[in-house]
Amino acid sequence: MELRDAELDLRQYSKHLEELVDERTRRLREREEMLRAIRDATPNGTILVDMAGNIVDCNQGTLKVHHYTSKDELIGKPSLILIAPKDRESAAGDIRSAWERGRGHRRYKYNLLTKDGCEFPAEVYTEFVRDTAGNPIAFVAISRDLTKQYQYEDQLRKFERMAAIGETAAIVGHDLRNPLQGITGALHVLKLKWGQTADAETLEMLELIKGALDHADKIIKELLDYSREIHLELTETTPRAVTNAALLQVKVPENVAIKNLTRDTPTLQIDEAKMQRVCLNLIANAIDAMPKGGELTMSSAASNGFLEIKFIDTGEGISERAMQNLWTPLKTTKPRGIGLGLVICKGIVEAHGGSILVESTVGKGSTFTMKLPITQNSRVPTKATS
Repeated sequence: MELRDAELDLRQYSKHLEELVDERTRRLREREEMLRAIRDATPNGTILVDMAGNIVDCNQGTLKVHHYTSKDELIGKPSLILIAPKDRESAAGDIRSAWERGRGHRRYKYNLLTKDGCEFPAEVYTEFVRDTAGNPIAFVAISRDLTKQYQYEDQLRKFERMAAIGETAAIVGHDLRNPLQGITGALHVLKLKWGQTADAETLEMLELIKGALDHADKIIKELLDYSREIHLELTETTPRAVTNAALLQVKVPENVAIKNLTRDTPTLQIDEAKMQRVCLNLIANAIDAMPKGGELTMSSAASNGFLEIKFIDTGEGISERAMQNLWTPLKTTKPRGIGLGLVICKGIVEAHGGSILVESTVGKGSTFTMKLPITQNSRVPTKATS
């Protein structure tokens, strides 16, 4: 009887023990699934690396960031294949140092590598996986792509630089305008006093001073315009009206031919004075690009809700280096420019909701394309007229 009771108790205890094991196994699997879901949900790359430096496991973020399609392409491979060649020696040294010191919690910055050979900057966090005795048996590395962060930081630096240039331009412009007005007034008095009796050399010097003052005034105007916020006064006009008005303000050399093929349609709601300035600047730049002569063709066409006005010249073209700084303030290749003309034009066009694009071939010429939105208040006839 006692033996039978002992057997019964043993069976009940064994069953209870099996239930406990099953319950704990189920909980362990649930935790593993939860950790796996968290690991795969993060956009950051996460890899598990053994003591030999080989990849044991990775998440979907790793595959996406490094352009792999399957874990099988990475598991068993050296973890250093994910690091750019120029940083592999440094990374290997960091890993050895971490193993030797037994301290895995570290943060590094490396250039990582995609499957197709593209490098990108990243921040890598590492931490050891330890056994029950506390000894490291593997480590986890979590990488975060820094490409967008660096782009944002670079953009922020550019914005801060632009703001500083704008503030400096306003100060310089205002401070220079008063003395220049004094010189202009003095020149006017000199012309009244000596204009009728002065010899040719004196008159030439007076005209030289006037030309220098006009150029200085133009520079100050550009500095002040760049520093101010753009406010538009919209009126109804046409592409041809704007380009014709701009042409009246520029002196065209005899060796340059101008073809104005812009149209009288559609009508646009724009700031006509500011847009004339944009066209004037683009025309003047095209003429400057053709010192030996050439042809400037202006045309307009409506497409996909935008009006495109093209300025096509047959000039010297724009070098690759100059193209990189084309829209950068205070960067110019002209001996008498300060590098704000195109920047101001770009600001005016963008204030209208448009854009300026440029294509150029050295020795063959350039094409500037100004795109302006055709708003609901603009009218586009069913038949365009030349």
